[in-house]
Amino acid sequence: MFRTLAIMTTLLGLLTSLALSGCGEEAPDTQYLSEGDVDGWTEEELWSKSEVDEEDILEEIRAETRQRNGEDLSDRLAAAGLLWNPPDDWSQVESDSAMRVAEFEIIEAQYEEYDAAEMVIFHFGPEGAGTVDANIERWARMIVGEHGRPLLPSIETFPSERAGIYITLTASTGTYLSGMPNEEPEPRRNWTLLGAVVQGGPLGPVYLRLVGPEPVVTANYWPFKDMLRTVRIDPVYAENGDDEDDEE
Repeated sequence: MFRTLAIMTTLLGLLTSLALSGCGEEAPDTQYLSEGDVDGWTEEELWSKSEVDEEDILEEIRAETRQRNGEDLSDRLAAAGLLWNPPDDWSQVESDSAMRVAEFEIIEAQYEEYDAAEMVIFHFGPEGAGTVDANIERWARMIVGEHGRPLLPSIETFPSERAGIYITLTASTGTYLSGMPNEEPEPRRNWTLLGAVVQGGPLGPVYLRLVGPEPVVTANYWPFKDMLRTVRIDPVYAENGDDEDDEE
């Protein structure tokens, strides 16, 4: 129901924009539809005629629903069907990848001589990116010891404060091999990597990676873990609104 209303509103908005634009030239092949034109169309047909991104519209609807339900969004992050409470002193930065659903820069004033740490939330769709063990192994290969061999990470599994969400947390300190795949890695000595796999979300598993100089990451270990404990399912997904509409 929400989706249909959103589509209708968007399409009618396009019609209104045309009326307000006067006699300006139209872009080639642009179609403007009246309310009567869309009678009997399926949602897929509506989206195919719309010039907006479906996910953008749905996220606006979810945000409005959370606000109506009393959710204060000022200190919360909505990502991949989940809500989070990141620390106030982490600075969110713009990501250049669709798989990076959120990205933060972490600076510690007491360690200003060190580089900033980076915390990224990844989402690869409902199927995820391999098993928990496979991701732990991949993260372990990024941190090596004096002889260039991966170090055995510490591993902890714990539930979120909200039912249904389970988290696996791993930590390693050594020489971090940074860089893109198939490129020569740049070694960064005495760095720490915290990796977490969050399972139980409505859109599939989510992966978090906090990496940076050991003093900076160590100072943010508990804030990172506290953030993980706040993870919960976005109420819009938890309400299962589509099923409720079907029952009506």
